[in-house]
Amino acid sequence: MEGRDLDGNKYFEIPPQRYFLGMRENHKLKRIVEPYGIDYNAKREPGLLPTKITNEWDSWLRLRRTDPPTIEELEANIEQYHIIQERVKQLEEKVHKEKVTKVNPEINPGKEEQTVDSWTGPEKR
Repeated sequence: MEGRDLDGNKYFEIPPQRYFLGMRENHKLKRIVEPYGIDYNAKREPGLLPTKITNEWDSWLRLRRTDPPTIEELEANIEQYHIIQERVKQLEEKVHKEKVTKVNPEINPGKEEQTVDSWTGPEKR
């Protein structure tokens, strides 16, 4: 076993296989995942497993990275994800407040509402 993720999935690496008498050789490395808590006897479409695989483990499974991710790396990425989500929430609140003040001039009484006359003047119409 190469490792586990935070959801309990197990990841394995199968080395290249060489069989005797030259019958068959498999030169490719194979990596697989064993999902946590899956009932293999349940009816579902072939090849579809109801599990979530993180990007780090997906990269490892597809041979894009040589070393499996560590628990510390996974936890740091989750923490970074939560920080970004909080920043997005704050930005959305800020944009919403700006929209409300632009739509309702009563909320921001110091600014004059812009009309066509304020841009062109009454004599140009």
